[in-house]
Formats: sequence, C-alpha cells, structure tokens
Amino acid sequence: MKANLKTINLQWIENEEKYEKDISREDIINIMQSLKNGFDENNEISKKMCEVLPKTVSILIDKDRNEQVDIPTIAVKYEKDNDKHMIGIRRCHKIIWGIFNEYCKL
Repeated sequence: MKANLKTINLQWIENEEKYEKDISREDIINIMQSLKNGFDENNEISKKMCEVLPKTVSILIDKDRNEQVDIPTIAVKYEKDNDKHMIGIRRCHKIIWGIFNEYCKL
C-alpha cells in the first residue's frame, strides 16, 4: 500500500458500524509532538506516536472492542508492511484518547 504523504486513513468501529476518513498527517504529528514536548514526565504514548505516524498509512480504532478490554488498542499499518501493529494505550492517557475521539467524528 502506497502512503499518501499528506494524509493518514483513519477507520473506526463504533456501535457495530465502520467509519472512515482521511486525516492530516502533519496536523496529528504536530499535536503529538506538542504533547511529547509539553509533558516530559509522562509522554510515552505521544513519543511512540511521533515514531510511528510518519510511516503510518492507516489507523484502526475499534471502540466496541476497546470498551471490553483492560488496555484499549489502536491498530496501525505502515507503508512497507501490510500487517496490523497493535499499540496499547491505557485509559489513563485521557488526552491521547480525547484527541483520537475528536478525530473519530464525521
């Protein structure tokens, strides 16, 4: 799958319905970079996202599944690798989940 350098395809499942839209790669990287820089003591997830977003072609968030598990996850696919890579994001990372929830709106 060839990456569009300007966008990342965001897919999410909510109430057994699948949604999808393209989001600005630059915008989400800038947000994660700001969090990484602003929260030196607690930035493991924003740091990880800054590493993976430049090579990510799609993100899948299964909100239905995430409600049922202890550690919610997102699945990312990279340009040179068609496998899903799961990233666990604990619920205590409310800012990160808030950002993803805002993106998961039509």
